[in-house]
Amino acid sequence: MSDDSRARTLERLVRMRERFSGRMGIAARNLATGEEFLLDHLHVFPTASSIKTPILYQLFRRVKAGEISLEDRVELIADAKAKGSGVLRDLRPGLQPSVHDIAMLMIIVSDNTATNMAIDLAGGPEAVTDAMRDLGLTATVLHRKINFDLPTTGTSWLGEASPFDLMRLAALIGSGQAVSEEASAGMLAIMRRQHSQSQFPRFLGYNPFGPELGEPQPFWIANKTGGMPGVRADMGIIGIPGDQLIAFGVMTEGSSDTGFTSENEGEIANGKIGRILIEHWWPDGFASGQIGTAPPHLEQTI
Repeated sequence: MSDDSRARTLERLVRMRERFSGRMGIAARNLATGEEFLLDHLHVFPTASSIKTPILYQLFRRVKAGEISLEDRVELIADAKAKGSGVLRDLRPGLQPSVHDIAMLMIIVSDNTATNMAIDLAGGPEAVTDAMRDLGLTATVLHRKINFDLPTTGTSWLGEASPFDLMRLAALIGSGQAVSEEASAGMLAIMRRQHSQSQFPRFLGYNPFGPELGEPQPFWIANKTGGMPGVRADMGIIGIPGDQLIAFGVMTEGSSDTGFTSENEGEIANGKIGRILIEHWWPDGFASGQIGTAPPHLEQTI
């Protein structure tokens, strides 16, 4: 990419950050070229559910060590059910999902009950944090299991990380270096089943059902989102033409919009960041038909 192109992209990202009502951090790397865009990338933000990818990593690390198997069955008990997102809380006790099922539910529908089961299988919150330390991701911490009945202070009670840490973890998974090549492929396959694409991929015009319906898409997405009042996060890998893998971590906090509507400020902002970055790295220019449309009153900020 030319210096002019990079300068324009950086200017657009800075303008996005300046217009945002809270704080925003961006870390993105093109694994094929090594080019990065970094803005407030070392600041430690609340992760909300994006911390579930580090849990997934530690789960696969224990599988690789032979301590658990993805085929093991774990009984769902009533006391294990957690409030918030997911489907297991609405199912009857006695169900016996496999460890792989639990990992899948934790990532693709952000199931909180499955997450608590996964934390136990991973060895507890401290084991997840230690696994991140072993990778050099020192800003990433899982504080505890999910329990909305316990007192909470602020929005970092579940976990914290920097956008740079989340981007680096995504890069390790995408390049086959997370635990092992086989484990990385397993994690990536789960992340590619993600149901929530309302943040970074929001304005990329991707049809997640296209490939299985015989309509191949020009790129693929593997990600994990997170959200709490005033907080949004997304991290993952996008594969685009030219054998390019884009690893990213985008995080916000302190937004004046504390709601959970589809037009939440943080979700839209992270979506615009995704569009700006993919436009920059897309070979020969991003086809206009592949980009979604932002709400008219917000289009000028892209």
